[in-house]
Amino acid sequence: MNIEALVICLDFTIEDIYKIREWNYEQTKDVTAAEKAVIIIIRAKRQKGKLDSNIKLPKAVL
Repeated sequence: MNIEALVICLDFTIEDIYKIREWNYEQTKDVTAAEKAVIIIIRAKRQKGKLDSNIKLPKAVL
């Protein structure tokens, strides 16, 4: 099974968890442990960047 893009529904369900696990497995099944670690780090940094850009900080009151 070749999953190019992961699509989950707006109402997150247990089936979505299965899709995510299958997608992760398919993406990393033929890589070494070191390559898998790099993939995880890259994905984490990408997600952290998305989170950081979505956080609205209140303006400081002077």
